[in-house]
Amino acid sequence: MGLDQITVHIGEFGPYQRQKYFLMCLFSTLSAFHAMNMVFIGAEPKYRCNLPDMRSNLSALQNVSYQEQFDLLIPPGDQCHHYDITERQLQLKRSNYNVTDMLLTPGNVTRVSCSVGYNYSKNEYITTITSDFNLVCEDKYWRSTSRSVFFGGRLVGALVFGQLSDRFGRRPMFLVGVFMLLVAGIVASISPNIYVFLPMYFMQGAAHTGAFLVAFTLSTELVGPKYRVVAGFVTQIFYGFGYVFLAGLGYFIREWRYLELAITLPAV
Repeated sequence: MGLDQITVHIGEFGPYQRQKYFLMCLFSTLSAFHAMNMVFIGAEPKYRCNLPDMRSNLSALQNVSYQEQFDLLIPPGDQCHHYDITERQLQLKRSNYNVTDMLLTPGNVTRVSCSVGYNYSKNEYITTITSDFNLVCEDKYWRSTSRSVFFGGRLVGALVFGQLSDRFGRRPMFLVGVFMLLVAGIVASISPNIYVFLPMYFMQGAAHTGAFLVAFTLSTELVGPKYRVVAGFVTQIFYGFGYVFLAGLGYFIREWRYLELAITLPAV
């Protein structure tokens, strides 16, 4: 007698099956959080160079306002460079420190990479991995690398968890995936730099995809043939709910470390 015949005999969607199936659906929602979290934790806020202080060694410039310094040093529309401060000071000296004339006739000044870091807008996000790890300008490739690493993890998780769940059982491998997701998410949330974050993000990709595929298979195997197609659809509907809830979480939790914890701790 096969599994389908047994489920028809004992009941295709009884109380026990409904309870376990609902728990698998809840995990689908949690899994969707991690599938799309980079939209929020990796967002790029508006930014520009921090403003070097050009007044420190020149007493004649002590009365120059912050806005005038900004106009003198930050090129319009350039987020990754500022004007060379030494050249600007020489130009000012030649103009007898007439800031107004300098702004009207700026001349040609060498642009240099941001020497004192970046200033990030907090209007939409308080922090993201972009602002915490300075993944902008010459280091902006790390953002696309992070996405590639995550999808590499998803590929590994899909290949490995499916094979191991056939050999060792659905439930043990599901719990392994949930535990991996919990550990990787917590460590990622306290990462001091991109080099610690990336391995944890790879593990998140592997764990969330592997555990979700096992959960999906387990949820459809729990029910009888009559309900199997509907069970698969409803599991995916809960996955869609996860996208909706993640948008709400991203709106109210605008610091990426807290958002990462908020979408990870429900794995407990």
